[in-house]
Amino acid sequence: MSSSDYQIAVLNYYERGGTRWLRFEEKRGKEHEVPVHSKAKEAVDLWLERSDLASKPSAPLFPSFGKDRETIELRGLDRRSVLKLVEKRAKASGILKRVCCHSFDWYALPNTDPDLLQSRLALQAETAGENGF
Repeated sequence: MSSSDYQIAVLNYYERGGTRWLRFEEKRGKEHEVPVHSKAKEAVDLWLERSDLASKPSAPLFPSFGKDRETIELRGLDRRSVLKLVEKRAKASGILKRVCCHSFDWYALPNTDPDLLQSRLALQAETAGENGF
């Protein structure tokens, strides 16, 4: 992924048919739209409300912070910052295995067969102890 992948603007988080969606562009210009899970919707809505980014449609949905770690800068996260966030969340979740930005990609596949997803989750749960997470 390039750093431009993290430049998703606030306007790309939108409502359609009573559901929140996220639109993003992949490498080579391929556009994707994925529904946002209800828990993620709650978190993003709260983030937009508290950060005042909802009133700035061209602002990055996930901006970087200034050196004081409190001031929001109107530029997107770079790939190193995203990796640090993924590593931090993995560690806090008890995942000891090395992770990267692609470690959980298959969870987010919009057209994944629910039975296949369920079997992958079950397999991961069975092997969690063996893999150290």
